[in-house]
Amino acid sequence: MNKSEIRYLTKKYFECFRSQNIVDLKSMYADDVVISDPTTSRIEGVESVLKSNTNLFGQFTSIDIQLRSLYIDIIGNTSVSEFIFLADGNANEVVDIISFDQNKKIVRVIAYFGKNVEK
Repeated sequence: MNKSEIRYLTKKYFECFRSQNIVDLKSMYADDVVISDPTTSRIEGVESVLKSNTNLFGQFTSIDIQLRSLYIDIIGNTSVSEFIFLADGNANEVVDIISFDQNKKIVRVIAYFGKNVEK
């Protein structure tokens, strides 16, 4: 994949997450996707990841993602994104490392949470 494709797919992922669109998220994940973050630890497989996404979406009435920066590694088909995650008035700094396979599906998301920030 090239930089433009990785950038597009990463932004599409955030838009699907922002709009809480489980159907489109499912189409973006590989069957063997792995998600790691401090709140859920490690989740393996598309159905388990979608269940976790659904549970997260059920906790909030609104979600927004304010992208600060996006770095692309074409050798590893990976993006590194810094953003503010806003949910029901709370704002947190987050860094996501998202890896894609050759079929342009997400195979891994590693999330690192920073501090709460002022909106």
